[in-house]
Amino acid sequence: MFKERYKIEMTKRIETRFEVQTFIDQLKYALVVQKATLKFQRNRRVDDNRHIKYTNAYTVETLFPDDDILNTLKKELLTLKVTNYIQISMKCVYSESVMEMKKSILSYVLSY
Repeated sequence: MFKERYKIEMTKRIETRFEVQTFIDQLKYALVVQKATLKFQRNRRVDDNRHIKYTNAYTVETLFPDDDILNTLKKELLTLKVTNYIQISMKCVYSESVMEMKKSILSYVLSY
């Protein structure tokens, strides 16, 4: 159902080290120079059928119990390195732009 609803095909593509570094550089530039605003979605519909231990809210509250979540996320994103890259085997077929794809991937990474 998920594949049909979102028109997603499962493929594997491993980005080059240069592509990953470029994305990280663009992310850091957006956060520092352009003062990008972060939004954290604490309660997600996808979490409704998950055990509480595997939800966004639980993960963040466990890792950063006494911190302001948006400041913490920004701080953590600014520490990303190429060595933190994880392979994701999902590609949106009808994504409107590369940036949308990158936002989806970043959202996916942050949700785990």
